[in-house]
Amino acid sequence: RDKKGFNGCLAALGQVRYPDEPQRPPSWLLYIKPSLRADAPVDVRNYRQQNPAFPQQTTADQFFDDMQWESYRKLGEWIGTQVLKGQWLEAAMSAAENRQTGSESGNFSGGESS
Repeated sequence: RDKKGFNGCLAALGQVRYPDEPQRPPSWLLYIKPSLRADAPVDVRNYRQQNPAFPQQTTADQFFDDMQWESYRKLGEWIGTQVLKGQWLEAAMSAAENRQTGSESGNFSGGESS
């Protein structure tokens, strides 16, 4: 997380292998975490300025007001769009496959690899 509270990592992709079933092809596990980056939609960033715990607010209070509900919805839509862009998913899968063969891998924060 940087000084403004932004976290570049939106998702992680893991490969699941089955050692007891070597003929079985590996599976993929995509983990998406509600995170905020500087390029998130303006209204989502504005909500964060007013509510510093966003997007990690407690779920003890299940009664979200309209602004909170819409901010989480918009953040989820934006993260989904960023993560499911072909270039990110392809790069993450390639990195996971490279790890399997012993090559270097990178960290991914959305549409870009670093």
